Amino acid sequence: MSSEKRAYVLRSLIGVILALIVFLLVWFIGNAASLVLDTVRGNRNSIQDFAREIVIPAAGAFAGMMSVDKFIKKYNKHIVFYSF
Repeated sequence: MSSEKRAYVLRSLIGVILALIVFLLVWFIGNAASLVLDTVRGNRNSIQDFAREIVIPAAGAFAGMMSVDKFIKKYNKHIVFYSF
């Protein structure tokens, strides 16, 4: 394997790690904000449960993929998408 191809794959694997870190960060911040809202209001509703289960993880995944696209210039999008 040539050094250029090796660097390409390495950048893709670093992209997977970056996407995972951003996903976890967004997910934890979103859940913390949702728990604070539960505490302030004193109850839960179905819209908030939907946001906690669907919207927050989807936003985290989107932010993770966009962060890789922003910070890493040349990478294999298929490796990052399927590994993440």
